[in-house]
Amino acid sequence: MTVDYIVGLDLAQVADFTAVAALEVPVWVRDEETRRLFRAPAVGWVSPERLDPAHVAALRGGAYGQPPDQAPLNLRHLDRWRGVSYPQQVRRIAALMDTPPFRGRAVVVVDRTGVGRPVLDELREAGLAPVGITLTGGDAVSRDGGDFRVPKRDVVSALQVLMMQGRLRIPRLMPHAAALVAELENFRLTINLATGHDSYEAWREHEHDDLVLAACLAAWYWRHEAGTVPGFAGRMCPQGHIGCDLPIAACERVAREERAAPAGQRVTRARLGVGYDR
Repeated sequence: MTVDYIVGLDLAQVADFTAVAALEVPVWVRDEETRRLFRAPAVGWVSPERLDPAHVAALRGGAYGQPPDQAPLNLRHLDRWRGVSYPQQVRRIAALMDTPPFRGRAVVVVDRTGVGRPVLDELREAGLAPVGITLTGGDAVSRDGGDFRVPKRDVVSALQVLMMQGRLRIPRLMPHAAALVAELENFRLTINLATGHDSYEAWREHEHDDLVLAACLAAWYWRHEAGTVPGFAGRMCPQGHIGCDLPIAACERVAREERAAPAGQRVTRARLGVGYDR
């Protein structure tokens, strides 16, 4: 399956908000000749919804030109709800994944840190193939079967980098879009200098921080799977740090510098300029 859409899902208990955010990975159409060949609506970045799925797979394969490194992402769906039981939530997500343009072209990425864990099995029983993400305060990504354990800083920075580079396209009139932007602005990274671990002041401390986590999950999966999913483009180091393309030895050196840096000093990783304020 060619992944054209990534659906981030932040599951919550009945009294709290569950949020879902879907990102679209556009297709690169190199020139006018390619546009005519695949009957694309335009040259440049094109929504996969506007193309035949077989044509999307061919264009993502690379035989018709490599896309630019700075690929954009389009926010295609954003929603939140509460007061809904887990079985009803599973049915709601299954219905979304069976709706165009997501049907057969999307992967759902779920926060399984807390309440998401038991629902993950229910999603699989509903015929979906969710990817579970357990959020940690550590420094590196690790695999847990088909799921992942991921530092919170990596999950959040994946979306923040897209926004800083102007690569996240959010429709102005999309429901909850203004709330998503506001949630992102409320996030501030705090690092414990003794342990090197980090936390986010807005994380689970406000009533509404669910939309940003759902979008962050989708953005992280896109960045992490760069180079392994057709049409994806992005960089990460062997240690699993998002936005870092350093070799292991250099990455470890920067990690030591991060832990030793005094308050107020900024340590920058890689050529993408991703950094953290200490």
